[in-house]
Amino acid sequence: MSNKIFDIKPLGADENKINPIKEENIEKDQFFPDLRAGKLGGTRGSTYFAGNRKKAGLGVLALLVLAGCFGAYYFFWEHKVVIEIMWETKFVGDSTSVNVAENGDILGAILLQEYSASKEFPSTGIIEKKEKAQGLITVYNNYSTSDQPLLATTRFISDKGELFRIPKRVVVPGMGSVETTVFADQPCEEYNIKPSVFSIPGFAGTNKYTAFYAKSFSDFTGGYCGESVFVDEKDFEDAENFLKNEAFENGKEFLKQKREEGFIVLDHAIQQEVIEFTPLAKLNQEIDSFIAQIKIQTKAFAFKGQDLQDFVKEYIGEKISGDSKIHEQSLDVNWEFVNINLEGDEIELKIEMNCLTYVGLDKQELKQIIAGKDFVEISNILESKPEIRRAVVKAKPFWMKKAPIDFESIEIVDKF
Repeated sequence: MSNKIFDIKPLGADENKINPIKEENIEKDQFFPDLRAGKLGGTRGSTYFAGNRKKAGLGVLALLVLAGCFGAYYFFWEHKVVIEIMWETKFVGDSTSVNVAENGDILGAILLQEYSASKEFPSTGIIEKKEKAQGLITVYNNYSTSDQPLLATTRFISDKGELFRIPKRVVVPGMGSVETTVFADQPCEEYNIKPSVFSIPGFAGTNKYTAFYAKSFSDFTGGYCGESVFVDEKDFEDAENFLKNEAFENGKEFLKQKREEGFIVLDHAIQQEVIEFTPLAKLNQEIDSFIAQIKIQTKAFAFKGQDLQDFVKEYIGEKISGDSKIHEQSLDVNWEFVNINLEGDEIELKIEMNCLTYVGLDKQELKQIIAGKDFVEISNILESKPEIRRAVVKAKPFWMKKAPIDFESIEIVDKF
């Protein structure tokens, strides 16, 4: 066993340097030089003696004031003793495997979060597009009172030469009219014509040619030649990947928050999956952009760091003697992943742990023993305790010779 050291120091003093109190003897001759010389008579001697007597009186008064201050300090100011105890310690280390589960050595917890997101994405599919213009015309029959059928694809030529056809058979009533749709014979924008007059070339060379005609009263539209964008399969894939990554990052933030709350989350015990992906457009739909939505789930099997600490303390507590205590600040715990069963929500860990233990005395009993005793007795008492390696006693005020009787004025501080 190492040598024990027991120090007594003024409270607040430097542990490595204690300045002794110096006392100076003040001789009577220093105050009364004329008494020593035998000079009592005469005006000059009397004046000198009176002056020194006045100085002596002031000195005595100063000493009385100083003594009063010290007396007030002693009786009314704080009297306190602090005992710093360094305990004898023992190193304890061990390792074990633990099961983290709902009914395991350490309680496991399932962390769940669902997250939804949506975003608008551009369409990137490109095709060469050729569209025919179309419009409404009114066909007139000024030829006879008999109905005149017109077959599908019957041609109509505008007054500027653009050719159009009817898509299906129509009948023009005698001396009447009928409205029908016509389509340009060729694609492109030049067939998007203004209101026009139309003739039927099929009647050319007959009397019907001038008696049957048509008119349009609004612009024709739809004629187009060029590129067009549409939603292709890659657009859906890119949209899903983008939203999935964004949602997964949100899930990681959720797990980060849980870690800040004291949970330990293993990377092996995290699952993220897409529950639903919904594009609000159809494949190959010719639109410039579309909106897509996603819903993901983040699932993690975790446990609380405090539960791990509690398990280790209980485990070490069973290994040490009943009167020993764990120095919690020295507790060092390391663990590593061994196996995981996410289907059964179970994790196996290997834990390595070590700490210092000590046999601490009951502080209240120790205070009762040393209360009111002088510091030499206190040193002997502390030295007799095998649980104590070293002790330092600090007093306030520094001239105290005994510990206070009041337990509240005695403080015991653990040191390791």
